[in-house]
Order: sequence, then structure tokens, then C-alpha cells
Amino acid sequence: MKVTVDRGLVVFWTLFLVAVSIYLIIKRDTIRQVFNSVQGIEPQSFAPEDQLSAVPSFEADDQQKEGTDEEGESLPEQPRTNLALIEELLLTEPLPTGEEALVQPIPETPPPQDITLYLSVFDGSETVRQVKMNRSVPRSTMPLTESLRLLFRGPTTEEINRGVISFIPSGTTLVSASIRDGLATVNISEELQYNEYGVEGHINALQQIVWTVTEFPTVHAVQILIAGKRMDYLSEGVWIGSPLDRDSFV
Repeated sequence: MKVTVDRGLVVFWTLFLVAVSIYLIIKRDTIRQVFNSVQGIEPQSFAPEDQLSAVPSFEADDQQKEGTDEEGESLPEQPRTNLALIEELLLTEPLPTGEEALVQPIPETPPPQDITLYLSVFDGSETVRQVKMNRSVPRSTMPLTESLRLLFRGPTTEEINRGVISFIPSGTTLVSASIRDGLATVNISEELQYNEYGVEGHINALQQIVWTVTEFPTVHAVQILIAGKRMDYLSEGVWIGSPLDRDSFV
């Protein structure tokens, strides 16, 4: 004969037993106090065999259940056992349901952080101006790294429609970034060396990077590395052999 098991019933009793266990753990001090309060009660002994004839009949038992003896006098209240006290304790306060007992608080999501990037726009026909763009992103423990990665992605579709561009070559990626004593060391992939806009493109790309990094108050200058190497020139006449700051582009 095949025996089927109701999984819902199994889950219900499992949650119920877990809830009871948790409740007993929470109320262990109260239960310990109940046990301590009844330690002085002496256990009742059984009557010897030669006194069995003195045991009252069923009719006498009925009278004792009503709280009186055979002569109609009130009987003293019998002490409650430990089990009775525990049962009373469990019944006086409602037990939490299984779901309530197992629900864990949901951690709060930290608020997003605002990151500032610098992109470019053309003023007139040939004049280029750097513009500050804000991004709201999930809070990160490495905001400098996040800023540069967003910068290398370039403008959004909406920004492109407004004439915003980036002079950082497509495919450029961040290798690493760190800050020490006010100097940020930014290691960038080799794609930064090849700019379709020539020397002016290199200068504007570097300006976007340096201005974005120095937006952090703890950064005063930026040292550019190419694929982990320190180079003197990014292109002909474009110096990157020493740290750059905002005044480098005045």
C-alpha cells in the first residue's frame, strides 16, 4: 500500500515546533523562575497496600472533584505540579505563528550617491568647453573607480542629443586607480594613446580625466599611467610624465 504524505501538513507542524522552541528559548528565564518557585513542594507518596481499603469510592471521588469531602467540608487546594505550571504559562500568552517567528528584518538599502563627471561640448565652431555632468549611482566603497568607469563609457543618449561629447577614445578602460597623500594614480589602457582628434583630442581627454578625479576633495593632482607604465608623452607635445592638476590646462 502506497502511503502519501501531506507536505503542507509536515511544513505546518515543522514551523509550529520551531515556533514553540523559539518561544521556550525566549521565555527560559520565566520558566526557570517557575521551577525554582515549586522546588519546595514535596512529591506525594503512594498509599501502602494495607491502606488500599481506605481509598475512597468513585462516589467519594466525585465529591472531591467538587471540592468537598464526605462530611461536606471544603478540601484543601492541591499543589500544582511542574507540568501544570508550565502548561498554564504557555497558555497565558499567545505563541507567534511559524512565519512570524522566522521573519528576519530586511536591511535598509543605502541611499544612492552623486558622482560628477566632466564631458565636452563645442562652443561655436571649434571652441571646446568642459561641462559638469552628474550621475546618481548605488553607493560604492570605491567612488573614484566608479567615476572613471562611468567617464570612460561616455555621454548618455540624452546628453548626445544635447551636443555633449567625450574626447576619450572608444574602448578605453580603467586598469586601476588609487589615492595617496593627495595624489591619484590612474592606470589606463593603451587605447588612450590613439585619439582620432589628434593633439587637441588628447589634451581634452586628459582634461576630462583630471577634472573628474580632482572633483574629489582629497585629490589635488593626477599621475597618468598607460598599461602600468609611466610615460613622458601621451602624444607629440602632450606631457604626462609628472602629476597633472587643473592648472595644467589653463
